[in-house]
Amino acid sequence: MIRNHFRSLLPAMILVLWSAGANAFVLPYATRTKDFSSWTPAAQGDTNTIGMAGATVGLPTSISSAQNNPAGYAMTMGPLSAQINSTSYNDERLQRTGETIKGSQWGFALAPEPWGFSVAYFSPQTETGTYVAPAVGDTAQTEVSLKELRVSAARRFFNHALSVGATFEVAKAVREINDTSSNNYGLTYQLGVLYRNRNHVVLGISYAPELRVGPSSNPDIQSAIPGFNRDVVRPSLSTVGLGWMPNRFFKLGLSVTYAGRTENTALLYDQSILSGSNGTWVPRFGVSYILAEFSNFKVEGAAGTYYEFSRLNAFSDRLHATAGIEVNPSFINLGAGFDVAPGFHNYLVGAGVDIVRTARFFNIIPAENGKPYNGFLPRIKLASDGLPAGLTADDRRPDTGDNDSLSDVGKIISDVPGNVAKKFEGEKTTVEEQGAPEPSLKSMLPDFSKRRFDQDQPHPAPPVKAKKKKGGRKASRD
Repeated sequence: MIRNHFRSLLPAMILVLWSAGANAFVLPYATRTKDFSSWTPAAQGDTNTIGMAGATVGLPTSISSAQNNPAGYAMTMGPLSAQINSTSYNDERLQRTGETIKGSQWGFALAPEPWGFSVAYFSPQTETGTYVAPAVGDTAQTEVSLKELRVSAARRFFNHALSVGATFEVAKAVREINDTSSNNYGLTYQLGVLYRNRNHVVLGISYAPELRVGPSSNPDIQSAIPGFNRDVVRPSLSTVGLGWMPNRFFKLGLSVTYAGRTENTALLYDQSILSGSNGTWVPRFGVSYILAEFSNFKVEGAAGTYYEFSRLNAFSDRLHATAGIEVNPSFINLGAGFDVAPGFHNYLVGAGVDIVRTARFFNIIPAENGKPYNGFLPRIKLASDGLPAGLTADDRRPDTGDNDSLSDVGKIISDVPGNVAKKFEGEKTTVEEQGAPEPSLKSMLPDFSKRRFDQDQPHPAPPVKAKKKKGGRKASRD
C-alpha cells in the first residue's frame, strides 16, 4: 500500500525537481494561511519625483508627487496637468524569481481658482512570479497587486495660505494564479493639508487609513495554491513634511512617513517572511534644480536619499540613493535616473511627449506663465515669476504682476474641442486669435540668442492710490 502511494506521488515529485532545476522556485508552503501586504517604501512616479526620493508631501508639484498629498492640486500645481508613467524595478527581497516589479500611473488635473481636481490611476506594487506549487506539482504563474483609481478635490482657504484636499479611492485587489482569479474591490480615502508662508516654505501633512480588501466571494477554483483567496492589505500611512520652493527653478523637500503595522501579512513567495509585524518609519530628503532654461529647452536635475526601515522580519534596514535628470526640448520629455540600495535597483530611461506642452505648442491652450531664463544655473532667490497662484497669492513683491494664474480654466477646457477642430480645418484657434504665433518647425528649436532674464532687474513700484484731502481735493503723488 505504501509502495502504491509512493508510485502515485512519483510523477509529481519528478516534475517538482525538474522545475526546480529549471530555476523555478518551489513554494515552501502548500496552503496559504497568511494575508498579502501591498505596500513598498520605494520611491515611485516620474523621473523628478524619484530623483527627489519621493520627499514631496510638502511640494506636490506633479500628479506623481501629489500621490501622497491631494492638497497640492489647489496650491502647488499649475492650472492644467497630465501625466503617464511606467516604472520597472528589481527588489530581491520581494521577488525571489528575479522578475521585475512593474508599476504604472496616469492622471489628469485642473485647477480653477481656488479649487483643484484630479482623476488618477496608480499601480504601485506587484508581487509576481512563476513558482512550483507543491499541491499540484506544477508551475503556477502568480500575481498579487493593488490597482488604485483616485478622484481628488482640493480647495484653498485663509487668503490662499491653506489648502485642504481629499481623495476618494476605488482599489482593486488582484489575486491571480494562471488563468484563475479571486479579484475584489474596496473603498478608502486619503486626506491632505498644505500650509505655506510668504517665503514659499510649505508644511504638508497627509493621512490614509489602513486598506484591507477582503477575499472574493466568488473565486475561481484555486487548486494550485489552496487558501490563495486572502486579504490584500495596505498599511495606514501618516506623513509630515516640509518643502521650500523660493522660485520656479529650485525645490527642496524633506518628509517622514509612518507606515502602521499589518497583522498576519507575509510575502507571496514565502509566508514565513512576515511583512508589517511592526510599524516603520521612512525619512526622505530631496532637491531639484533647473540647470538651464531657454525658450523651448529646459534641463532639470534632482537628487535625494531615503532610509528604509525594513518591514520584513528576515531582512535589515537599507539606505537608498536617488538621482534623476530630465531634458525637455519643446514638448518632448527625455529622462534618466536611478534609485539604488542593497538588493534593490530602479534604473530609469525614458522618452515621451508632454500632453499639456503639446497642446500649448499647437495653440490649443494658452502658453504657460513665466519668462524663460535664457541661461544656465539661475540663482536660488525668492521670486514669484511662473509659480502657481497658490504659492504667490499674497506675495507683496511687484513681480507677481506677471504671474497670471490662468484662472479661467473652465473656458480653456471648453475651447479645446473647438480649437482641435479648427486646427484640422486650417483655421485660427482662439489662442491664435489673441496674437499667439502659429507653430512651425523653427519654433520647436531652442532659442539660445535671447538675452538672459535678469532675476535682479529692478521692478516698478506698485501703484499707490491717491488719498483725498479734506474739501474733496486729491493729494498729488510725490
